[in-house]
Amino acid sequence: MHPSRRRHGFSIIFLFGRYATIFCVKISNEEFDRYVRQAIETVDPEFRCHFDHVPVIVEDLPDDDLSRKLHLDDGRSLLGLFQGVPLHKTSHPAPSQITLYRRNILAYCHNHNQLIRQIRKTVIHELGHYLGFSERQLRQHKC
Repeated sequence: MHPSRRRHGFSIIFLFGRYATIFCVKISNEEFDRYVRQAIETVDPEFRCHFDHVPVIVEDLPDDDLSRKLHLDDGRSLLGLFQGVPLHKTSHPAPSQITLYRRNILAYCHNHNQLIRQIRKTVIHELGHYLGFSERQLRQHKC
């Protein structure tokens, strides 16, 4: 684990500063943590159980190496990322994780309500990749 990471309950990790700003709204890491937990708790129980095998990690921003690997001009457009083996491609749970990029999500949102909705949408979208859905299929379902 990177030394600047701190682990908080529910397998969530925060990096760097104590506060992030949404225009004039300040939100602490603890509030962001709470919104992520709420998003996970609102997922249908049939799918929520998968979070036992796929922790949600929160980082400020994707690093440059990841942006290059994903062929992104810059990492600011990446809100979340599933890394690992999709469930349908393995006979046992393989090490996987969902990463949310806090600063990118905050920059995308204009208020707390939009932030709460976007966190939930991103969590569900990345869980969909774990369950084997393609980007196209998730977009068709507006996830």
